[in-house]
Amino acid sequence: GTTYHHLTVAVSGTATMGADTIANGNVTVTDGTLDPTTGYTLTGSGTNVLDVVTGTLKVQHSTFAGSYPSFETVTLGTGSNVNYTLNGTQTIDNTLSYYSLKISTGGTKTSGGNITVGGDLNVTAGTLALSSYNLTVSGVSDISGTLNDDSATGTNIFTGAVTLNSGSTWSNTNNPAFEFRGGLTVDT
Repeated sequence: GTTYHHLTVAVSGTATMGADTIANGNVTVTDGTLDPTTGYTLTGSGTNVLDVVTGTLKVQHSTFAGSYPSFETVTLGTGSNVNYTLNGTQTIDNTLSYYSLKISTGGTKTSGGNITVGGDLNVTAGTLALSSYNLTVSGVSDISGTLNDDSATGTNIFTGAVTLNSGSTWSNTNNPAFEFRGGLTVDT
């Protein structure tokens, strides 16, 4: 693996890791995409912060901490995006305050607790399973895959517009609570 003190990712495309990497200081993403791939991790060591100012973090392990273990603080700025991209089962970390959250591959992505998205929610493929937890989205929600809330508990609040694209699935058995404050559009 490779060890850095401080690491800044500022690329026009994707910075793909080719080995396990340790950061003994801060990691800052100011532009582009940081992709640890399914084979590697970016591990925080010592006093550290993972700070995504703008740009995207790909999560390619079963959990966020599987891709980015041991960071003391994770800060997701107003230009940040976290993309759960493992083609399989993942748990969405509920301890993070997401600005933009994306589900872009097959498999089920299950909420690990109440989730807050300060910006946009995009489900382009796969399933976002909310279980019995709350989901609050302040921005636009664009669903091309599946959104599944099969629990009678938990409240789902969509402040921005919600679009269910042609071919998407919205599953809400057991009458969970939904609030569509910005409207709901169903494309057929």
